[in-house]
Amino acid sequence: MDRLEPMRPLGDWTPEEMEQAGREVLAAVKKYIAELEETPVLPDIGAAELRRLLDDPLPQEPQSFSDIVADTQRRIIPHLTLWNHPRFFAYFPVGSSGPGAMADLLASTLNINGMLWKTAPAAAALEEVVLRWLAEMIGYDVNADGVLVNGASLASFYALAAAREAAGLDVRMKGMAGRDLPRLRVYASEHAHSSIDKAVIALGIGLENLVKIETDASHRLDPAALRRLVQADVERDYKPLAAVAVVGTTSTGAVDPVEDLAAVCREYGMWLHVDAAYGGFYNIVPSVREQVARLRGELAAADSVVVNPHKVLFTPLEVTALFSRRKGVLKQTFSLVPEYLRTYDPDEVVNPMDFSLQLGRNFRALKVWWVIRAFGLSGLRARMEHQLELAAWLRRQIDAHPDFETLDAMTAARRKTSAGAVGEGSAPPFSPYPLVCFRAFPRAWRERLAPGESASGKGGLEPTAVARAVDRLNEALLQRVNSRRDHFISHTVVREGYLLRAAVGNIRTEFRHVESLWRTIQESLAQLPQALEDWI
Repeated sequence: MDRLEPMRPLGDWTPEEMEQAGREVLAAVKKYIAELEETPVLPDIGAAELRRLLDDPLPQEPQSFSDIVADTQRRIIPHLTLWNHPRFFAYFPVGSSGPGAMADLLASTLNINGMLWKTAPAAAALEEVVLRWLAEMIGYDVNADGVLVNGASLASFYALAAAREAAGLDVRMKGMAGRDLPRLRVYASEHAHSSIDKAVIALGIGLENLVKIETDASHRLDPAALRRLVQADVERDYKPLAAVAVVGTTSTGAVDPVEDLAAVCREYGMWLHVDAAYGGFYNIVPSVREQVARLRGELAAADSVVVNPHKVLFTPLEVTALFSRRKGVLKQTFSLVPEYLRTYDPDEVVNPMDFSLQLGRNFRALKVWWVIRAFGLSGLRARMEHQLELAAWLRRQIDAHPDFETLDAMTAARRKTSAGAVGEGSAPPFSPYPLVCFRAFPRAWRERLAPGESASGKGGLEPTAVARAVDRLNEALLQRVNSRRDHFISHTVVREGYLLRAAVGNIRTEFRHVESLWRTIQESLAQLPQALEDWI
């Protein structure tokens, strides 16, 4: 292949040069994918060394594009954490796919600004179509207002801004400062995403007015607890503004009982926002949808819902869908049309800029459209079912091992001793998603806490001391697993303690990768000190 020479003094590449550049980039993409499985997930370079490696002077003259591509392969890609890797199990996967990546390439070439119908008619119309498809997939009102934004964090901010507007306080015109307003209160699970905290900061509500509610034995928000706290605030003349439920919490994948929470919100005139960024799209899997329904986590009763195609639908970052069945409220909150943006279009057109803060908008709908069409609902469903099977296998291995336990097993035991807990008795597991939360708890350690054994008998220790040791062991285990760089897992802390998280969701992940992870976890534990006293 001929080298692509530096840019000429004026203008852009010719169509032929663009094709040649595309071939070079696609060759790099092919190499990356072909070598992915043999490449470490995590880089092995310190921050200072990496900065020195990349600290070039500002280029004064054009450079060869071929050299730029080669330099990217040499200096950039090897020092990235590879989110598209089949052995990436940390956080929540945001794995891309071939159709999504190609759509982004075309969208960047088109470079439209989709702020108005006038500035990109087909993009605006396609966004409406894609939003209807996504709403149908998650079981929400297909006629709801909706907008594609860059991520769930901003989407939740927009939803709470709409809740504030719907409260009738005229904040849009008069603001919040210097007025005799009641304290606005927002209620959320202790496991709600940190973006809710940031939203109440940015909206002027304040962290003191974000009421974090302790979850029940199944890590789910308890509607009775919500009602008690809201009623107490009403008696103090506070203004209950909104509650935030989660369908697929980041820490545990728990499903809050949306329908029961919606009843409380209706009773007190509150807005219910649901963060279904992770769990929402798994509703296309019948078995998941049935479990979610049994957990009363269906989305239809929510005033607003956020879901993430870039988290579950094999679509590249960044694309998130925000929906609201409260027609007109998002537009009432964000629409502002200066003269230079007035287009005098007929009333039936929709201008995406009216539903968020953003004016400059890339063509997000295209990649979602390509992905859904390329895989079809059946293909997306099959891949999600495969993820669920892989996670179920890992869960079984952990539960069968005497030195490990899953959160599912710990939660089941807690439910047996927690009267009245949501999910008690014959209820399904608290989370139907392919997220496995677990910890190492060696059998020899557990025997030190055998029933009826005192702290002094058989070398026994106080339960709190053992709990601290278990947490320290698992922190060390996480570091040991990830230091090998061939797998990547993350952690959380819940009432049970410090847990490891393995989220199965990459489109390339197969059984051998999950099996390899489980083998690595066991080997890593064996390499750590085994005596309980070493961790006290």
